Amino acid sequence: GYDLSYMTDILDANPGLATYTLWDVYTTTPSVAELSAYDLVICANNLNWASTSIDTTVLSDNLADYIDAGGQLLIAAATWDATFGIAAGRLITDDYTPFEIGTGVGVSYHDIATIPDPTHPIVDGITTSSLTQVFLHHSGVVMTAGSTMLADYDDGEPFLGINGAGNVVGINTLIFDGGEATGNWDQLIINILQYFAGVEKGWLSIAPTGSTVTSLGTENIDFTYDSTGLADGNYDARVTFTSNAAAVPVVAVDFDVADTQPTPP
Repeated sequence: GYDLSYMTDILDANPGLATYTLWDVYTTTPSVAELSAYDLVICANNLNWASTSIDTTVLSDNLADYIDAGGQLLIAAATWDATFGIAAGRLITDDYTPFEIGTGVGVSYHDIATIPDPTHPIVDGITTSSLTQVFLHHSGVVMTAGSTMLADYDDGEPFLGINGAGNVVGINTLIFDGGEATGNWDQLIINILQYFAGVEKGWLSIAPTGSTVTSLGTENIDFTYDSTGLADGNYDARVTFTSNAAAVPVVAVDFDVADTQPTPP
């Protein structure tokens, strides 16, 4: 709860990026089988789950099982809270997310202070001056073992992080209810979804990105597949090109690559 339109507006404006299902978990707790139908689950709240019928410990355990089975998770405030969100279950106790439970909630605006690795694909195009005035975040938050902080606030609290396995991204603020920030917030969400889809995740890179082609113009785009360190298996990704032409607003290019390492003689 309550208003999910900010997130759905981003997804609707980028139809080649993902298809989605909205889950109302006010009266039900999604099972592992239900979660497993999806490549990515986005979990966030701005409603005290203690006042609902959802079992947050079961949800926590189910999300951990979903991740163990290959699922990916984008999780955000106010879930890291002992009473407001998820305080127990394997998702928390086994450190699946990049952040530990906080000690409080700050309800004031803060700017992004540092981005330690601006080359990380999740913060591509994001700068400390392009995403500002972020409202509400957990205070007293520390990173879980093996996780990486991708950006922090001007009060020293982490803003954005990814766990060591690379399958859970955490945002320490609200991501619903109108988007609690100014600047290129949309770009951050798009970057995260592209990362989870495999784009710029190490095996598929694109150059250049974010360029604009003039009317009747052309531009060469290089797609590079790097199998270094990959296990045998199929790797999927979708790259989208947006257009201001009303008839064809989005062109999607799907990649389905089978990587098989040579068998030693």
